[in-house]
Amino acid sequence: MKAALAILLALAFPLAAAESTSPLASPSGKLHLRLGDSTPLPGAIMPVQEREGVEGKQTLVLEEKGRPPFVITAPDGRCTPQWSADESYLALAIQTDRANFSLLILRLSDRSSITCDFTALGQQMLELFQKAGLDAAAAALQLRSVRCTPQQCTGTLVSGTAQHTGTLTFAIDLPQQDWTPTGTLVLPRLTASELKVKD
Repeated sequence: MKAALAILLALAFPLAAAESTSPLASPSGKLHLRLGDSTPLPGAIMPVQEREGVEGKQTLVLEEKGRPPFVITAPDGRCTPQWSADESYLALAIQTDRANFSLLILRLSDRSSITCDFTALGQQMLELFQKAGLDAAAAALQLRSVRCTPQQCTGTLVSGTAQHTGTLTFAIDLPQQDWTPTGTLVLPRLTASELKVKD
């Protein structure tokens, strides 16, 4: 019995490791995203580490048949990729700790990008949440439901505790931004029109 269990465990571990290191594919399977080192990218999630004096970096590799690999350098943290439906954009929501996160949008046609800094909007977010009776300062923030089209990138900013949850929508007008291979920093526009609070 013990021998059979040991054999099953020995077979299970390599399979789990192989699945966790597989790249994250676009809807058509034409594009793949993986970490630059051998660290797995399971479900596009990486552990969040508290910020220290020096900000860490993580390297992701975008692979497409017929084109050389493209390296993306992003802040170290939890990385959640979202492909656009037509696979013209890749949005990477990156959260380095509870309150500091950014959104890197890569235009796949020419591999140019813009980076949106939500950390700089801290005061604006706090005021909008306070108007709704939600204390965002004590709650973890994260990006969800990021979607990009050639016109704009939209999504939801979520703040939540055990007692209540609030959401804000954001939008970025992509045609108005300067795209570069290394990324241009922009500030997303927040709106409280769809703010929802649950007590």
